[in-house]
Order: sequence, then C-alpha cells, then structure tokens
Amino acid sequence: MKRTTSKTIGMIPYSLALRQSNPSDKNSEKKIYPVPQRGETVCLSQLAHHIKEHGSTFSEGSIIGILTDMVDCMKEQLLLGNFVNLDGLMRIFYTFRAKGCDDAESFDSSMIEKVNLRADIDDEFEELLNQKAKFVYVASREEQALARKKEKQALNAEIGSGSGSGGSGWGDPGDITE
Repeated sequence: MKRTTSKTIGMIPYSLALRQSNPSDKNSEKKIYPVPQRGETVCLSQLAHHIKEHGSTFSEGSIIGILTDMVDCMKEQLLLGNFVNLDGLMRIFYTFRAKGCDDAESFDSSMIEKVNLRADIDDEFEELLNQKAKFVYVASREEQALARKKEKQALNAEIGSGSGSGGSGWGDPGDITE
C-alpha cells in the first residue's frame, strides 16, 4: 500500500560551518557548508503519543505495544537475512565489513569483522525532502548554548542588583489568581 504525505513539510533547521572541501585532505580549501540542526530524539512512547494525538482509536499503550512488536519483528526478519521495507520511508538492510582473502576456499565467517545496519530512503520520500522541503537558518548548537548562558547570567545579574521583578516578569510569584 503506497502512502503519500499530503501535509506541508516542516521547516528543516540548519546552520553553517567552515569545513575542508575534501575531508581526506587536511590541506584542502575550506568552504562553508550547511549542517543539519537536529532536534530531540523521539522514542517509541513519544511516537505512540503523537500517533494518538492524530486521532487514533487505539490507546497509547496499545500503540506502544504494536510499535514494540514491530521493532522485535524487524530485528527477527533482519536476523533471518531479509530486508525490511517500511513503505513510504525506507528499506533497512545490512552490509559487512570483512577481511578479504585470495580464494573462496580459505574464507570463513570469522573474517566478518562487523555488521553495519543501513537504510535506503524511499524514492517518494526522498523526492519530498529534496524538492519540496523548506529550510530555515538557525544558530548553531554552540551559539544557542552561548545565548542561553548569557541570558542566565543576565537574569542572575538582574536578581543580584535588586532591580529585577523576581525573574519572570509576570508579577510576584505569590500573587496567583484563579
């Protein structure tokens, strides 16, 4: 079943960074490149809550159970050597890092050093990201952290000087009206 996203895609945040134009050559010219500014990581329970907010008739607990079972079944399928296709999102598979050998007779599975999990993005979703996505420039994580630190220092200085209103600007915290 093919599903398409009809909603407007969100704004993808990015900042800019100075990087080598050829990462393997430390003497290569430096250029400005965009860097994705990722938000929080959404866990299964948060995803279940989000699905519920979209009007699901299932409870959050049922959704969490279904998602947990899905993850377990995906692991099982991958361990059986199958690809897992999450229609409309990605196809999940694995590759190997292994020592090479001169002839097939001398190869044995102990030469497999690592299994790498990989994903190929769904063609329609990739098109959506690459042709319809909107981007918004934001401060880098370092700049955001510096701004938060300066704001806290300014608030502490205001409290220390006695000129502050108690911090929030919403009046005396004791003046709560219902």
